[in-house]
Amino acid sequence: MYCYADGTVSSKPELNGQKACGVVAFVRKHEYFAFGMTQEELPFSSEELFYEKVWEKHNGKDATHFIAERAKTEGKHAEAVQFCLNYAEFGFEKGIAFLPGKYEFLAASQFYETISKSFEKIGAPVMDHGSMYWTASGLCFYPVWMCGYGYNFGFGFVPFNRKCMVRPMFRFSY
Repeated sequence: MYCYADGTVSSKPELNGQKACGVVAFVRKHEYFAFGMTQEELPFSSEELFYEKVWEKHNGKDATHFIAERAKTEGKHAEAVQFCLNYAEFGFEKGIAFLPGKYEFLAASQFYETISKSFEKIGAPVMDHGSMYWTASGLCFYPVWMCGYGYNFGFGFVPFNRKCMVRPMFRFSY
């Protein structure tokens, strides 16, 4: 399923003159979560951020904002988070996209093949089976989790400056 900037969902990549701006990753209760059309390979942060356990307790949208605030407070970069917050393509407004949390990414990963085929149909970069993706969740003393399709979900300590894929996510209510 494709989503459009106004929140409409359809099985068509183009609907009423609007082009799709994302692919629905999964549905939960009265919300659907969609991945944006582009992805980048970026470090989580080119500088070490002070990790806060609170990131683990929140969804991706809230954790993304906490991480951005922490980076701003410390005067540091958080490239993966900033890419998502600055994402304003295909009709989306800046500040709506977020870095998915690990549970959101895990929920989407079960539909990897369908999501990739949908991106492929509209000429957008597919979710790369062999790549690692940053999430906005951390665990214990580890700053963040990375996950990749075809790998076990979590990994131990990962340097903040390692480059991994970042794909923005959106959440809509219906």
